[in-house]
Amino acid sequence: MNFARKAFAAAAFAVVSASASATLITFDDIVADPYGSPIANGYAGLDWDNFYALPGLGAYTTSPGYGNAVVSQLNTAFNGFANPATFSSSTGFSLMSLYVTKAWNDGTTHFDGYVNNVLTYSMDVYSTTAGPTYVTFSGWNNLSKVVMSDGDGSAQSAVDNISINAVPEPETYAMLVAGLAMLGFAARRKQQG
Repeated sequence: MNFARKAFAAAAFAVVSASASATLITFDDIVADPYGSPIANGYAGLDWDNFYALPGLGAYTTSPGYGNAVVSQLNTAFNGFANPATFSSSTGFSLMSLYVTKAWNDGTTHFDGYVNNVLTYSMDVYSTTAGPTYVTFSGWNNLSKVVMSDGDGSAQSAVDNISINAVPEPETYAMLVAGLAMLGFAARRKQQG
C-alpha cells in the first residue's frame, strides 16, 4: 500500500511538472543579421509569422529602441515593417510574460490572444524606446496564437524573454495513464504476493 501511495504521488508530481514547464524564449541562440533575420517556424516549438530577430546592440543605430530592448545577452525580436506579427501552436500554450520596447517611437503595442483561432484576449501596452517594459498576461491560457501589432502608429516593437507554458501533447497524458496503470498492476501484484 505504501508503494502505491508513493507511485501515485510521483505520478501526480509528473503531471504537474509536465503541465507547468515554462519555456523562456530569449532569441539569443539565433544567428541574426543586423537588419533582422526571419524567425523560422519550429523555433521554441512555435510557428512564427513576420517576427524577425536581430542583435539589439549595433542594429539600426538611428533608433535606440532595439539596443535598449535586449534583456538577455544578444538578440531581440520585432514585428517586421511595423505589420502585425504572430506566434502560434497547434497544441495550445499559455502566455505568461514578456518584455516590450518601442523600437523607433514611444507608444502603444497591441497584443491579441486567440483560443482555437477565436479572439479571446486583448491588451494595449505603452512603452518607450528607453528600455523594456515587463508585461504579465494573467489568464492567457489555451492559446492557439498571439498577435503583436502597432497600437497607435508608433511603428515597430521589440520583444525579449517571452515566457510561455506549453500544453503537453495528448500523447504525454496517454503515456502517463499507461504508466499509472502499470504501477497499479505492480502494486496489486505486490499486495497479493
